[in-house]
Amino acid sequence: MRQFFLHIILLALLSIAGVGELYAQIYTSSSDKVTNQASLTYTEGDSGQEVIQYTNEVVVNIESNPEFDFFPNNSIADFRGTTVEVTHFLTNSGNTTATYLIKGYNAQDGDDYDLQNLEWNTVQVTPAKVNTAFNTDTLTTQVTLQPDEQLEISYLGNISINEPKDSLVAQMVFEATDLATGVTKINIDDIRIRIGAVVELAKAQSGNEEKNRGDEFSYIISGENTGDMTAFPTNIIIDGINQQKVILTDSIPANLMFTRFESLSKGQPLYHLAETGEFEYQTTPPANLDDVDKIGVAFDSLQVGETFEV
Repeated sequence: MRQFFLHIILLALLSIAGVGELYAQIYTSSSDKVTNQASLTYTEGDSGQEVIQYTNEVVVNIESNPEFDFFPNNSIADFRGTTVEVTHFLTNSGNTTATYLIKGYNAQDGDDYDLQNLEWNTVQVTPAKVNTAFNTDTLTTQVTLQPDEQLEISYLGNISINEPKDSLVAQMVFEATDLATGVTKINIDDIRIRIGAVVELAKAQSGNEEKNRGDEFSYIISGENTGDMTAFPTNIIIDGINQQKVILTDSIPANLMFTRFESLSKGQPLYHLAETGEFEYQTTPPANLDDVDKIGVAFDSLQVGETFEV
């Protein structure tokens, strides 16, 4: 009777036991193993003696899974004569401790100029167990990261003030290599030179070049901001009031007389009189147009790609 009762207890225990999965998440060496053994503890019948029963051992060998992420590909823009800072991130996304070599250098082909005076911004290097070295040609650093650990690292480089006008883009190549597996991932940084606001102007006259005394003809002035920044206003005086405007001016030669603005695609027409200050204009034409020695058109600003015609 006691034996039958014991079997019922064991059956009840087994019927409520679940089947689970165990995961080995951290790998430390190629010889790592997980040994697992289950046990059952119960009290035997009337004797009150505690009994422990063990299963067989189950051994699982843990395999290495070296993975890492290296990002991003950066694209920035700045002016000649400035120092730029660019940041990358290296993450150990595998299940084993790994050591990485990071190397950065100017691309050999496919760009217009080289970034100068390269150096690590060591203030931004975390964690502290990074060994860094640099010269003006190549940056190198070596770091050991635990699984899920991330390195944030920044470098500095200078855009030379002497870069010619047609130099627009430098490319920096950054490699991160897992020294155990030899796997390399590459980031490319584009460092563009900002050219600022560049307003290209053109002037044409109506009819042919031959004119007679008393002939009336017109000039057409057109413009476009072909740069990569807005053309912002400057200080001028309009009707005695200080204002901020972008100002297009055209001087009237001594042997010509201004008669009128024919058309404006945009902007405010202005008149300058010979006896007034260089940057003083008025919005109404004088009674005697012979007094006008310069005309102007005022704009609040000129956005990138914006055009006008006067």
